Amino acid sequence: MGFVLGFGGLLLLAHLYLYWRLVLSTGTSRSWRIGGGVVLALLFVVLLTAFATQRSGPWQQVTALHVVGNLWVAMVLYLTLTLLLAELVRGVLLIVRRSRGRDAPPPRPRAYARGAAATAVVVAAGTVGYGVTQAFAPITVVQATVALPGLPAEFDGYRIALATDLHLGAISGAGRTREVVDIIAAQDVDVATFVGDLVDGVPEQLATAVDPIGELTGPGGPPDGVLFTTGNHEYYSDAPAWEAALADRGLTVLANAGMPVTRGDARLWIAGINDWTGSDFGDPADLTAALQGRQDGDVTVLMAHQPRQVDMAAAAGVDLQLAGHTHGGQIWPFHYAVLAQQGSLAGLSRVGDTQLWTSRGAGFWGPPVRVGAPSDVSILTLTPA
Repeated sequence: MGFVLGFGGLLLLAHLYLYWRLVLSTGTSRSWRIGGGVVLALLFVVLLTAFATQRSGPWQQVTALHVVGNLWVAMVLYLTLTLLLAELVRGVLLIVRRSRGRDAPPPRPRAYARGAAATAVVVAAGTVGYGVTQAFAPITVVQATVALPGLPAEFDGYRIALATDLHLGAISGAGRTREVVDIIAAQDVDVATFVGDLVDGVPEQLATAVDPIGELTGPGGPPDGVLFTTGNHEYYSDAPAWEAALADRGLTVLANAGMPVTRGDARLWIAGINDWTGSDFGDPADLTAALQGRQDGDVTVLMAHQPRQVDMAAAAGVDLQLAGHTHGGQIWPFHYAVLAQQGSLAGLSRVGDTQLWTSRGAGFWGPPVRVGAPSDVSILTLTPA
């Protein structure tokens, strides 16, 4: 609720600004101003309703409302950015004109306001339209080799599938899950990991959306299993219920737990910890518990949803953390804010001796839009350093 109120406040300010620049600054008739205000007010209500209900029970089925509301969020972003850029351009033109000794033009000439408004609409619609095609485009398969010091020769070439952030819910369903499962099944991996934010909703509503994952746990699936650990959105959607539901489908839930993987006498320790948000729900991450049973010399791979959890991983001597959460920024220019908060946006990075691989995720949250951040499933091949 706090997020909805805070986010809603920012969006209210944005809508007031849009009313000023798209409506008041471009027309003078009473019908234009009233009609424009009504349209923006209705879109604002739809937007808030979509965000407030998209994780809750039967409302998940009202997909038209969620599609319109979420797309409008992206439109508001790019309309506002373009109009603010137009303000900057006009300011620069005004400064140049004054520096040449000419009289300044009247404030807010209507012709300029109308040109800026039309440009903003075209830019926003074009960018959001492109982003929609990218959000629903085939998922990119990112292949990478990660060299780990001390990795036993028996694990040279060990392959890990990393899928995060499907965000199954009101807009994205079983079709997205099927695509991820087919990718993993085709990659001949040793283990499949689902590192949080699988869902946005309760098990009763999304049972069929997650069912395809169970196929990976049957014959022909990854020999070391299909592993899951929570993201923040599981906690918004009843994490204990989801852990039970996924366990029923054959997944191994690593909730502050770990397990050894063996090849002959050689071992690899794979662990999972609860998401950072778990502490707000009385279920915090406990890396000590997840590493209990790890032997000296075990190379450790940790599933932890948020990249910022790498600091505790580095302090505990983890060799590789698998993370998601960032969506690679999902919608530019949020890339910069996400990077500032998480310290990693996508791909391989390092904190001390601990390497961190961050996936851009296989889905989207909020607007079904990706700009500058294509979705991915990561296939990591381990090799000794």
